[in-house]
Amino acid sequence: MSHRPAQIADVIRHAIAPMLLTEIEHPANSITSIVAVKVTPDLKHAIVWLAITPPEAVGVVYGRIRDAAKHLRFLLADHLHLPVMPDLRFRVDQSGGAVDGFNLLLNQIERERSVDPSEPE
Repeated sequence: MSHRPAQIADVIRHAIAPMLLTEIEHPANSITSIVAVKVTPDLKHAIVWLAITPPEAVGVVYGRIRDAAKHLRFLLADHLHLPVMPDLRFRVDQSGGAVDGFNLLLNQIERERSVDPSEPE
């Protein structure tokens, strides 16, 4: 069994993450994170699993990411030097584990800010 799909998935994950910040307009106070990337053994397809919070932003953010998939694939070509670039498919992780973690962090930050009001926002 080849390790190549896993290696390419790792490169895609690290390359796409900053692109999601710079290339996709997000609603205020929303966070998008890559949960996992799976690449098919033939290297033709990559599924990027996303966690988007808050839940109200999922539709807007997911739509924008899906609409930008071809552009993100084009930008990804600078990071992956393959004869054929994998087709990117994005999916929202419905398990909630990553989103719950984000919400815990955001709540903790809010509590810390309310304790120390001198901290700049």
